Amino acid sequence: MVGLVGGGVAVGFVLLAAGFVLVCGANDGGAMLALAVRHREVPPYVVLAVLVAAIVLGPTLFGLTVARTFTERLIDTSDSRGQLIVLSGVVVSLLLVLVLNWRGVPTSTTLAVLGGLAGVAAGVGANTAWGTLGLVLLVAAAAPLVGGAL
Repeated sequence: MVGLVGGGVAVGFVLLAAGFVLVCGANDGGAMLALAVRHREVPPYVVLAVLVAAIVLGPTLFGLTVARTFTERLIDTSDSRGQLIVLSGVVVSLLLVLVLNWRGVPTSTTLAVLGGLAGVAAGVGANTAWGTLGLVLLVAAAAPLVGGAL
């Protein structure tokens, strides 16, 4: 039974990853393609190729530090509920981003995932690194101010 549950979790993570790619593509890639189509200097297929290359090369060139914030720095990785917390938190965040996409409201997938993970972890009483979450939120809040100052 344990093997079946473990296999079910693995299948759940694969399906979730596929959903994540689709939602991120609609949220982030769609916005980039829309800008390219609006400004006809660069053909959409070139922008699409650049986006695909960035997705493939980004982690290779810059590492996985941001991903490790999700998997290692936000919640206690020794918690036996870790997989369930990640699975639930990502599902919550994807539903939020999907609804906002349908409504035409831009959002940050990163902030949605961090919020979903922290919310689920707090809801089940797991240790949550509120300092890490606070730092990310502080940087996100500062971005418009820095942009305005520039």
